[in-house]
Amino acid sequence: MTPGARLDARQPSANVAEALAVVTAAHPDRAALVGPDGRTRCTFAELAERATSIASSLVRRGLCPGGRVALLVRDPEDALIVAVAALWAGGTVVVPPRSGGW
Repeated sequence: MTPGARLDARQPSANVAEALAVVTAAHPDRAALVGPDGRTRCTFAELAERATSIASSLVRRGLCPGGRVALLVRDPEDALIVAVAALWAGGTVVVPPRSGGW
């Protein structure tokens, strides 16, 4: 599902990616990510733009529906955006256990 799609996020069938698309369509200029200092790091529209670009790249690189995307990102903001992108592309997010590197 892409941003702007219609869905009642309160329905039990709504998944995280679909619910985020609904919120993005309804409130594009609201803060989606806020840093520890309380400052907005990313609006819903910015998150959607970045996640859509990454989702397209994942599909071009061969991600198929249900395919796994390993989340190996250090920055929490980037991790969330990549996770959303993977879900919007139809993939499944895999978070490997920490192994001292992060």
